[in-house]
Amino acid sequence: MQGFWYAPHSSARLPAELTFKQERYILIVEGQAPKTASAHDLKFSDRIGNIARKVTFNDGSLFETNDNVAMDAWLDQIEHKDNRSQVLHVLESRWRWIGLALIATIVIVWASIRFGLPWGSEKLAYALPDKANQWIAEGAMDSLDEVMFEPSQLSTAKQAELQQHFQTKLVPLQDGQYKYKLLFRYMPERDIVDILNDLDIFNEEENKDEDENNTKHEEKIEAIKKSKPPVDPNNPGIANAFALPSGEIVVTDGLVALAKNQAEIDSVLLHEMGHVEYRHSLRQLIESSALSLGVLLVVGDPSALNSLLIGLPTFLVNNHYSRAHESEADDYAFNKMTKAKMDPIAFSNIMDRLEKQGLTEAEIKDREAGGESKLGKYLSSHPNTTERMEKSKHYSDIYKQQTAH
Repeated sequence: MQGFWYAPHSSARLPAELTFKQERYILIVEGQAPKTASAHDLKFSDRIGNIARKVTFNDGSLFETNDNVAMDAWLDQIEHKDNRSQVLHVLESRWRWIGLALIATIVIVWASIRFGLPWGSEKLAYALPDKANQWIAEGAMDSLDEVMFEPSQLSTAKQAELQQHFQTKLVPLQDGQYKYKLLFRYMPERDIVDILNDLDIFNEEENKDEDENNTKHEEKIEAIKKSKPPVDPNNPGIANAFALPSGEIVVTDGLVALAKNQAEIDSVLLHEMGHVEYRHSLRQLIESSALSLGVLLVVGDPSALNSLLIGLPTFLVNNHYSRAHESEADDYAFNKMTKAKMDPIAFSNIMDRLEKQGLTEAEIKDREAGGESKLGKYLSSHPNTTERMEKSKHYSDIYKQQTAH
């Protein structure tokens, strides 16, 4: 076999010839005396396609050749320990095996995304320290206050009343040790698509020129601020609520105005507490930022937390929870309401009105006929609303049966 020889720890190559006679080899290098020894002492690289093969000698020198056919024939003849390379070559050069490998790869990748990523995101979400949760939440809230919210128009007395009720009746129901607190905000009525487009600034890819990127970012922030409609004293704004990872729950004036009684507000707050208890927001964001957070997990680089901060504002306002997470939060709320002697039907009642807010009569009829609410799709984003309302009624029936006895 013709090829090239490399001295130990050197990239300089010399023309060479390697000959096999039974179980011994003879190496002839230009300008050097021939070398011979047992071929079983050699190490052979695996065959991959037509890539050059490498033979490593005991002294660290190396012979490289493109004559893969002769190499495989000799390895097979003496049953060398490295003849597995021939097996690998067969596997990677047959369409049947390539197809099976492709299918196996797809299955493994799918299983990793479907099961491995959720499992890993849950473990990492619970492993993050409370300070990290607080830092992420504060950054997200600062961004939302800058482009989305205005100060609440609720009276100080009303805010204090709701806060007091929340702290004395709902917070003691929690399973964890979160420092829950209500944050009141006014959310101006705007086209939901405009809101999403505005929030896209948090998801843009970074420009290679950091100064240029920061300038564009600041310009967009200023444009969004100017485009925010003024506070309308006669309009409570959009009804919404969401929980930050740290335990603060944002409640808009619109939600307070939409609720017909305290039980309806409580049902929404307990639902949001369920998201906090199960760390749903962090788990969803970790899944979408798996690569960056992998850096955090492996090297302990806290800057990787920026990936959470960047995506959190959009996620929170749109409540893009999975169906499983919504179901968990619902069950949490219904069980806590039953424990606190509150009828879970309150959740169904306010959910129905949340879905209908901002819709025309024609759109409401379309929704009742099975269509999907625009707000249900973008803002509340509560999948299978009808099923969830039926579930609320089911828990309500159980509650009534318990209280009847």
